[in-house]
Amino acid sequence: ITAGVIPDWYDPGDVVSYALAFCPEDNVADLPPQWSGLPPQCELDCPIPEVIPEGYNLIGAKRFMCTEEYYGVPEINCTVWPSCDVSSELLGCDKLVPCALPKRLDPCRYDLVTGNCTGLEPGEFCKIRCKPPYFGSETDSFCPLKNVDPEFPIDWQEPTCNVSCRDPSPVPEGYVQATDGWACDTGYYGTVSTTCDIDEDCVAITELHGCRLIVPCAMPE
Repeated sequence: ITAGVIPDWYDPGDVVSYALAFCPEDNVADLPPQWSGLPPQCELDCPIPEVIPEGYNLIGAKRFMCTEEYYGVPEINCTVWPSCDVSSELLGCDKLVPCALPKRLDPCRYDLVTGNCTGLEPGEFCKIRCKPPYFGSETDSFCPLKNVDPEFPIDWQEPTCNVSCRDPSPVPEGYVQATDGWACDTGYYGTVSTTCDIDEDCVAITELHGCRLIVPCAMPE
């Protein structure tokens, strides 16, 4: 407004959508005009996107909410281009997804299939059980109600699982089964110890250790 006068179509008390500026009469520099008061307070009028993406519901004037299968806080993000054109997009609503299975989980020890833990949807529960040859308790697990991270594992408690280890077949040389466990066979000597070995097929077999063959002494040197 070069003259610094408010147009007559405004009444006293009205909010003026611009501010007044003037160029000094003795201006000799290539400078912008000077404000006669405070500069205008400008807010960006961000338009609603022409295409509303999946996951958003319009519930009022430029107000959105996430649909039932999405979660988050929706917002309109505006971009002002060098041409002064404005584009907008909706952000904030992420799709609810199933939880992932726990990492580093022993596939021979735990059963996640019969308890329906695979592809567990947000808000659902499942049971983790011991998988044969293991036996023991089962525990409840769940996927958080608002999970939007496909890498987030189910919230689970490790069940107490003991292993039932079968006897070796055939019995290795040097060992014999006794009434109270295992002993060294005739011609062998030692103290028997056992370990339970789980093979790649999840079969638990007892491994025997400790019995050594009795042999003649060597001649003195």
